[in-house]
Amino acid sequence: MLSQADRDRIQAATEGVVTTLGVPAVWKQTKAPQATQSVVVGFKTASWRDEELINAFGIGAKVFTVKVADIAYIEKFDRFTVAGETYTIDTVMPVHLNGVHLFHKCFVKGK
Repeated sequence: MLSQADRDRIQAATEGVVTTLGVPAVWKQTKAPQATQSVVVGFKTASWRDEELINAFGIGAKVFTVKVADIAYIEKFDRFTVAGETYTIDTVMPVHLNGVHLFHKCFVKGK
């Protein structure tokens, strides 16, 4: 188990990476109240090296990494719009560090 200081340092570093290298996106909640929010997210397209990701979600699958501090709850069928293209979330997985939920990993199916 990490110390609180180490956890805080790692959390700040990983959040900084998403903020610095991320892309602007608009999240839209599918269920009521159908909230929308502009956020910066990590955005990745699966490449040929992502064998497990391609096997699970197909060629061209997308992965969004979203800070829990920005959006507390994301679920299947919510949408992200990036650069005019809209992506529907297929699967959401939590990312924890020392039992603290830091990020959502959101997967969009490819072909």
